[in-house]
Amino acid sequence: MADARASPTSDISSLSADAIGRAVRLIEGLASSGQPVSLSSLARDTSLPKSTAYRLLQTLSRHEMVARSQSRYILGPRMHALAAMVTAGSRSVSQHLMPYLLDLHRHTGGIVRLAVLRGKDVVYVETLHGHAHAALIPEVPDRMPAASTASGRLLLAFTMGTAPRQRRLGADSASRADAPNASERGAMLRDGFAHTERSPTPGLDSVAVPVLGDGSVPVAALELAMTTPVLRSHSAMAALREAALAGSDALRTLPMRPPHRRRPSYEP
Repeated sequence: MADARASPTSDISSLSADAIGRAVRLIEGLASSGQPVSLSSLARDTSLPKSTAYRLLQTLSRHEMVARSQSRYILGPRMHALAAMVTAGSRSVSQHLMPYLLDLHRHTGGIVRLAVLRGKDVVYVETLHGHAHAALIPEVPDRMPAASTASGRLLLAFTMGTAPRQRRLGADSASRADAPNASERGAMLRDGFAHTERSPTPGLDSVAVPVLGDGSVPVAALELAMTTPVLRSHSAMAALREAALAGSDALRTLPMRPPHRRRPSYEP
């Protein structure tokens, strides 16, 4: 009579498939939440035992698919990078978002920039401005330490976890000192924007909001810089949020297929 017990190989395959399915549920739970989630809440929402969820989250953390934000969990930098590449598709993110950047510039007359996170730096992939700000733009480089800009601080808030995670991002000691702390990250995630008066260009006030791709994962930041306080202008803030929301909706409608290259076409 044949042995009814499964072979060790089939047992391993079955367990691996089970674990992958549970890990996917955890990632989907984090993505749908859009904010840091506690272990208890995540286990409850995914109908997984707390101990199982914890073990899987530890494994996902080692692979940078999730990260810790104090005692809660968020999607990790590798997940954000994968989402950015897949969402880009055959056309660049900046191409898809350009109509919304133009609308924002026409409405506010300010400097409109689209930024993506690249390790410890933020890269501005698009910049729109009028004659009034033409003299200021050459002074602002296209690549800067993320912690020194509104866009960079916002994107770091979505990807930063524990202190070791910050060190793996490659930031030097000065950058880590300037990076958003736990309280600031919580405020950015709650309010949905980052603000800095320490603009690289003197006299400019900057606010950045996230542009979300599929699964509500931030793929870029939309930044508005003006010579007057942006937060005090209800119309400017409304236009900034509306442009980011419309752009996010547009990105979510893109066909989700693997890119032909390892890096999206907008990366320098």
